[in-house]
Amino acid sequence: MGSHSVSKSDWEQVQAAESESWGRGAWPCVKGKLNRETNNQRGLVRELGFDVYAATIPTDRDVYLLDIGAGPCSVLETITLPPNVQPVATDPLANEYHKFGLYEMEKYRTTYFTFPAETLHMVPRDFPYFDAVISTNALDHAQDPRKVCQEIKRVLRDGGLLFVQFCINNADENPHEAHKINLDDIVVRGWLEPEMTLVRKKFSEYSWSFQPSIAMVFKKS
Repeated sequence: MGSHSVSKSDWEQVQAAESESWGRGAWPCVKGKLNRETNNQRGLVRELGFDVYAATIPTDRDVYLLDIGAGPCSVLETITLPPNVQPVATDPLANEYHKFGLYEMEKYRTTYFTFPAETLHMVPRDFPYFDAVISTNALDHAQDPRKVCQEIKRVLRDGGLLFVQFCINNADENPHEAHKINLDDIVVRGWLEPEMTLVRKKFSEYSWSFQPSIAMVFKKS
């Protein structure tokens, strides 16, 4: 039975299981998984409407975008962004993905950080705020998703948007060493409101395992 948060030791086990799932096996199999995940990301971008948002980004000022729990390939690398946009991503396993040869960080436009999403205060002051935050298949992998939501509200500029997708009750619906958290739309809305307003939500199925999933867009007041 999953919960809304896990202990530090349990979360470290989750990270180890996630790392092992990418690091084991022959390269063709790992590469195939990476390709599937990248295609999933592109689908989620469309499902969330993030591609439509990206096409409307203003070009007369600096714009900062944040991908939380980016995985081996950030969503922000799958779409075309104007040159005035600075994409930023956090994932505590970023160095592990790099070690496994899943991507070459120096070739990516996105700036990667390896600290957990609960500690967004560690983002350098070069990024004073974010115009939009996106998180796909990641919130339910955090140690404390409620704290992540608090941090998102803090770093988003007024009028900024949050695009978030996660599997519903992942620990119960799809048991795995990396799945310890159960979330649903009601719980996450409770953590984000009233500072943020729900703009859109859509229920669907995630990935090749057809897990119950929800995609939501929130706007900060």
